[in-house]
Amino acid sequence: MHADHRGAGVVRASLFRMALPVVGGTYEVVGKLREGGMGAVYRVRHLLLDEPRVIKVMRASMEEDPHALERFRREAEMARRLSHPNVAVLHDFAEAQPGTFYMVMELIDGPSLSDVMGTRKLLPVVVLLDLAAQALDGLHYLHEEGIVHRDVSPENLMVADVAGRPVVKIIDLGVAKRPDEEGLTTTGIFVGKLRYASPEQLGTLRKDEAIDGRSDVYSMGCVLYHLLTGSPAYLAETPQAWVRQHVMERPRPFATTDRTVRVPEPVRHAVLKSLAKNRNERFASAAEFAATLRALRDALANEDGVEATKRHIASARAVLAAAREAGSEKGSPVSSGELVAGGLVPPLSGVPEPAATGGEEATVRLSSSSPAAARRSPGPGPGRGRVWAAVAASAALLLGAGGAWLFLRTKAPAPVAAAAPGVLALNASPWGRVVSIVEETSGARFEAGAVVTPCRIALPAGRWRVVVRGADGAEAAATAVVPAGEERRVHVDLPGFDVETAVRSVVPDGA
Repeated sequence: MHADHRGAGVVRASLFRMALPVVGGTYEVVGKLREGGMGAVYRVRHLLLDEPRVIKVMRASMEEDPHALERFRREAEMARRLSHPNVAVLHDFAEAQPGTFYMVMELIDGPSLSDVMGTRKLLPVVVLLDLAAQALDGLHYLHEEGIVHRDVSPENLMVADVAGRPVVKIIDLGVAKRPDEEGLTTTGIFVGKLRYASPEQLGTLRKDEAIDGRSDVYSMGCVLYHLLTGSPAYLAETPQAWVRQHVMERPRPFATTDRTVRVPEPVRHAVLKSLAKNRNERFASAAEFAATLRALRDALANEDGVEATKRHIASARAVLAAAREAGSEKGSPVSSGELVAGGLVPPLSGVPEPAATGGEEATVRLSSSSPAAARRSPGPGPGRGRVWAAVAASAALLLGAGGAWLFLRTKAPAPVAAAAPGVLALNASPWGRVVSIVEETSGARFEAGAVVTPCRIALPAGRWRVVVRGADGAEAAATAVVPAGEERRVHVDLPGFDVETAVRSVVPDGA
């Protein structure tokens, strides 16, 4: 009799499981994780393997859009041949019912970096450098496979716990493209997140140029800046303003977003190098950016010492745990009716509903330093100078000759270098390399070297003529009167680029 009761209990449990909606006879739907413009994402369980997974299904209303369907199929096609520790795995791609496609991905049991941001707690710098390097490893792999992600953002970077170590997983190849493909969507509207978009995605390339992996390097720089400071590299309120800032303006100074100076100066410069408007001035590849961040990570860990590093790791685990709890992957309740309406499962009858489941910023000076500048620029803190000096030689190679490890330096005649009381804040649309800066009265010449806009150049008081050259070789000039002890802002419009046209090309009317 006792055995019969146990058997009845087993039968009742199996009947309850059967009541849960099942996709393709294989995946039991547990709950909805999130919903976006293209469709919805559900947590599921593989019935035979008893493994949790994720199903991404295309929204029914999108199935009438051939371009949307093609993007969905292309995402699956790209994902199915990928295999890398830092890229989410595609398990399956199938048609639930005629016209309703879905893909099955690995379930990453951890928070996204967006969830981490939502805790309003900053991860230790040494940990962030490691996570960013992992993400760049995954991006480099995609680039080697001929894929540009184009939507690198905190939402698309998940952090899994693998044997007690946080491992970054890149998700969502929905807008990824190969470099030889068209840069914008077929409608001419930008697809992605404007907060992290590269200038190339916003229309700064010539027609014969294609977006490449350096676009993802820029976006990753935006993400890392945000994670390091808790504040975005660019801050805008409208799509038009976002476009202008990415295309024309330098990132917000670390002095305003990192007032406690928790981010060491070499890390700041590495991030700013990744954010150069001219992609040729960024890291040449995601792998180069990753190698630089690891060199800085190791230097920081060595300087902090073993015990401090252990505390950093413990702190990071606490933040990640809080973020995981806040962005729980259990899934919200989902009804059979919803799944039937969406075409994911066939109509069910007589089945109960499941229970709820819970341009680098370069300050260019004629002299290498000044007392005033020394007071304005806080150092990396007591005791850090020895380690940063020790890694400067190797990291400078990774950052590039004359790159962002130190402020850019220039050569100038002694009479000009004797006084530098004014500042020329120079910008150009979309970006440009400074060809020459000449004082019109005296003929004194400032040797611009490799200076790329946007930049700030310390100059003696006078009337200066500036010539800037764009990517296509076209030049434009402007004249600026630089007062003593003041800053003068000058903007140069290069031929062949109009920011208003760029805005209209990537931002829908009325946005």
